[in-house]
Amino acid sequence: MALNLSIVPRGKRPEGAIPTTAKFFCEEWCKHALVAENAATGEIIKRFKKPAEFNHVLALEVSDRPGVISHLKYEQGRCVAWTADLHPEEEVWARFTASLEA
Repeated sequence: MALNLSIVPRGKRPEGAIPTTAKFFCEEWCKHALVAENAATGEIIKRFKKPAEFNHVLALEVSDRPGVISHLKYEQGRCVAWTADLHPEEEVWARFTASLEA
C-alpha cells in the first residue's frame, strides 16, 4: 500500500489533507503526515514480522535541499511522532534520502 502525502490543489483536498501553504517537512506538514501515517497503520503494521520489536527513529532527507529533513519515531511498529524537531543522531536507525525531482 502506497502512502500518498502529496499536497493537493485547493478545492480538491480530502478532509485532513496537508494544506497547500505548508512547507515540505515543516512542523505543520509533519502533523498532517502523521495523521495520514496513522490512518494506514493497520496495513503498515501487518508488514512487520515482529511489530512489538520495531522501536526506531527513521530520518527522511531531501538531497537537493540541505536542511530539509524530518524524523519518524516508531514504538512497537506504530508511528508515534513525525517531526521536524530532530532526534539525536545516535537514535537514528535508518536514513532515507531522495531529491525532490525523484
